[in-house]
Amino acid sequence: MNRFILAFKCFFQIIMNSKFLEHVNKFFEKEIPQIEEDKIEDTRILAILQRDARFIDFLQEKIDSYSDSQIGAVARTLHEKCKKALDNYITIEGVLKEEEGKPVTVEKGFNPSEIRLTGNVTGSPPFKGTLRHHGWKVLKTKLPPLPEGQDGSVIEPAEVEI
Repeated sequence: MNRFILAFKCFFQIIMNSKFLEHVNKFFEKEIPQIEEDKIEDTRILAILQRDARFIDFLQEKIDSYSDSQIGAVARTLHEKCKKALDNYITIEGVLKEEEGKPVTVEKGFNPSEIRLTGNVTGSPPFKGTLRHHGWKVLKTKLPPLPEGQDGSVIEPAEVEI
């Protein structure tokens, strides 16, 4: 279930259901272990982009002193390498299939995590508008297993030549 929807449901359950509120209070009285699965997966994706395309190096580089043509040349190579890395490990598709710039209808019950309404939004769905960006969502990830004992929060280890 989408985290936003789950949080929304929990919010109203806490207000309306006293037994649910008691359960939540008991849960938060205990020390809550840190759940870092999402963080590790996100970091691993960054690590792949760094390993295969030097993506983090590029983003952290101060580029003010480089010409636009130098940056453009690097960006072309970076684009190719990042796309290849994503294609190897992540299946991504557009949230909406329609072509950008075309009319779309957003029906009642739409998922606000998938569709952001902009402009003069009044009334209630269905909304008719123009698709400005089709959005992206991850369908599947197939990340290689993390080697045993490796810290999943490290994007790339420091390198020291001896």
